[in-house]
Amino acid sequence: MQRRTVALKRLNLGSTVDGQFNDLFEMLALGLTLEGDHAIQDRLRPDERERFCVQLEGRETWIEIGGRRAAKSHRMRPEHLAEAILPAADARDPRLTEELNAAAGRTVAYKRSAEMLGSAISLTVMPGRQAIDAILRWAPTLETAAYSAGASIMTLLDHDRPMLFADAPKGERTARSIRRRYWAKVNLMGRLTLLSTPAAARNWLGEMANSFDWIAWTPSWPLLRERSLWLAAIGGRAAASFGSAVVDPYFETMRRDRRPMKTLDALFGLTAVALGAPSERKAILIEMKNSLPSLRASELLGLPMIELAAAQALDAMRDPETALQRSIAALGLLGVRQGLFAPNIVRSDGAKPEALIGHLAFAVLPYALSASPTDFFPAATSSKPGLHLGLSDAGIGALAHAAWNMNLPRVGSRLH
Repeated sequence: MQRRTVALKRLNLGSTVDGQFNDLFEMLALGLTLEGDHAIQDRLRPDERERFCVQLEGRETWIEIGGRRAAKSHRMRPEHLAEAILPAADARDPRLTEELNAAAGRTVAYKRSAEMLGSAISLTVMPGRQAIDAILRWAPTLETAAYSAGASIMTLLDHDRPMLFADAPKGERTARSIRRRYWAKVNLMGRLTLLSTPAAARNWLGEMANSFDWIAWTPSWPLLRERSLWLAAIGGRAAASFGSAVVDPYFETMRRDRRPMKTLDALFGLTAVALGAPSERKAILIEMKNSLPSLRASELLGLPMIELAAAQALDAMRDPETALQRSIAALGLLGVRQGLFAPNIVRSDGAKPEALIGHLAFAVLPYALSASPTDFFPAATSSKPGLHLGLSDAGIGALAHAAWNMNLPRVGSRLH
């Protein structure tokens, strides 16, 4: 398909991310074409049955199509369906792949793809649940490209971080604008993480986690360290979806890294994995108990924030059902009645303990793991002037200062 970038120009996130977003647009456009173009379906159909699946060359996913029913995206080939593989199908229809790409590149298919993904990758619009639900139907086809885009945005944030705070008062206006755009990127990274780390993706996520040497990265770290409780909840879901593949690296982080925030992240990620995988829970609980002496030896466990986090982690692992009920109660104390994209969730510091609740990230985690991905989005697509993806300038500044302003004389500034 001819590459098209018109819909992405206003993002200005660089050629790497723009290319990954183009991949998303093109894959969705191809899927929509396979779903709606019955003439192409007839030419692809490998036998007389109405439903069959198509695998595109170089892709690890399958798209089930046929008849008048909606297409369905699969991570594994449905064994009960016949399969057509492109471009191998060209052996009996030489121009098939060319014409499929042409159809997907036409205005109608590409426009539908752009409309569906436009708000999902916007820096100024927060997509609503209905918009996200339409995309989630295609998650297996889109999630690897979405995860790559989220990882690329993480590197952009590393570049932007030194500019978050002005050296002199006259530069504060520029710094505020930089913080606003920084939050927009962080918010987008969170959305992409939600789209790319469902529990059903555990196989390829685990393979990816085992394919490189860990240094500072964990599935939850890029999100928890930005302090928004909304992002922390997404990071917990990501850790749970990676599953057992990340247990040993999290424990290794606890053993070797003496930064309180990294220890907090390890405790948090291990709790998420244990709650998300009941078969792993007992083993993680035992090993965590065995790891606490090393935290005491390093005096980390003596820090009230780490001692509280360890207690919350152990309590959740011992009794997940009670932990879930407490999590629901904690949301009530935060004034949350529906959905996790709520003001008190988005602007609260997930690493900060609160009276009656404890560490907010740990308190909200059990509910976050049980929630639907759409619960992390507002009821309707939103773009409110003065409220930047759920946060005011003051809210953005408060989270940024808690996470990254090392000049502040408080514990929060020393966590990293």
